[in-house]
Formats: sequence, C-alpha cells, structure tokens
Amino acid sequence: MFEKRKLKKALLSNDVAAARAALTANRSLRYTDINHYRPLYWAINRKQDEMAIMLIEEFGDNPSNRLEYKPNAFFYMAMNGRLDLFKRYEEAYSIIIKTSLVDRSEWTLLHHAAYYGHGDFVRHLVEKGMDIKAKSDDGATPVYYAQKNGYQDIVAFLLDEEQKLAAINKEKEAQPTVAQKGWQKLDDQRIAHVREDKAIGYRFTEIFNFAAGDVTRISQNLVTKAESSAIARISADSADCRAAAAQLGISLDSKTTLLTAKSALPS
Repeated sequence: MFEKRKLKKALLSNDVAAARAALTANRSLRYTDINHYRPLYWAINRKQDEMAIMLIEEFGDNPSNRLEYKPNAFFYMAMNGRLDLFKRYEEAYSIIIKTSLVDRSEWTLLHHAAYYGHGDFVRHLVEKGMDIKAKSDDGATPVYYAQKNGYQDIVAFLLDEEQKLAAINKEKEAQPTVAQKGWQKLDDQRIAHVREDKAIGYRFTEIFNFAAGDVTRISQNLVTKAESSAIARISADSADCRAAAAQLGISLDSKTTLLTAKSALPS
C-alpha cells in the first residue's frame, strides 16, 4: 500500500523519476483510482507526455488496451489534443483510423477531437482517412459536435471535406468496371486508366477530367476492397497527365491551360 501511495504521489506531481523508481522496484505494481483510471490515463489527461511515454515504452502500458468500461488511451489523446503523442504510437500499435474504432457511445476518435475543439487533431484524422460522416449512437456526426460547441474553424473544415468527398464519390460513379484494364474513354473530356499491382495487392484507378482540370486517383485493396481517394490538379509537368491528354487528343501548355483538339479515340 505504501508503494502505491508513492506511485500516486509521483503521478500527481508529474515526477517521472519517482514514478520510474516505484515501478522499477515493483514491476507488478499498478494503481487505479475509484473511477478505474490507470496511470497512463492520468498522464494523458494531465498533458504529461514524458510520463506517458515512460509508462508505455519502459513499463509496457499498452495504449490500445481498455480497462473496465473506459475507452483506450488513444481516445484520451483525442480528447486532450495530444497529437504528437498519438502520432508517436499510431503506427507502432497498428491503429487503423476507421469507424470501427469507437467507444461505448459509438464515438470515433474524430468525434472526440471535434467535440473538444482540437483542430490539428481533426485534420490529422481526416488525412488518415477517418470517416467524417460516421455517426454516434444518437446519430450525430463529428461536425454536429463541433457546431454545438462553437468551433467554427473545425465546422468549416469538415464541411469543406464533405464537399470534396461528394465530388470524389460523383467521380467514382464513372469508374470503369474492375474487369477492365488500361485506358478507357469515358467521354470527350474524361478518360480513365486502370492497373493492378498484384505484388502489393492493389488496384489503381486514375480518372482524368480535362473539363474540370483535375484527376481523381483511387487505390483499392484487392483483398479487403477498402479504398482511398484523392483529387489533384492536372499538371502539364506530370507524365501521366500528358499521357492521358494524348489519348484524348488534348494538348497541355506549360501553364496547364487545356488546348482542345480532336479526340484521338472513337466515341
């Protein structure tokens, strides 16, 4: 009991050396309070990153483990905006940023980051592919909680990402069938290129829209069918963009202005 009191005191005062000494003296020593918070939760909630790193890396406190009804430590990182700490371990613990990683209320990490107003955390999760339209058990998306708590910068960002996602989904409707490979003309201003790399297990589709001046790139896992998409501007400096333009008989100048020409492919 005395050793546990020493550990608790060290944790509350953010005394990393004292906490290390207590845990080194008794590696089976663990402390949880009446609310089932363990030391790692305390460190994250108190923004004690050095303490958290020590607990994880020196004493094996796995941040992906849950205790009782509590969510795992990654959720506390999202709640408290500990983005650097999160980045340090998201790959090491194979954290897949997707809707299936939810707490008891079916909140994703993105729900928590948006609710507490951590814009940099929200942007990182979106970049990692977290579903911005995921719903909690009461049917609310992350943007709802950001709006509710007055985080207008996060609201604007998420709404903008929703518009981009809608544009991508619209473009994907024109995606060629998976049985087709190579160049496929969609219309006079759009052409798609599909290839598979079975060595890494992915299919890559590029849809060049010369009317809009952009290219949609879609990567699909051949086993899980999971997809990721991105839109970029068509560039005259890009070999694949020039190849696509050539297939349609369209020229690109150095400023990427589209110079129309007669289509090189039959309708």
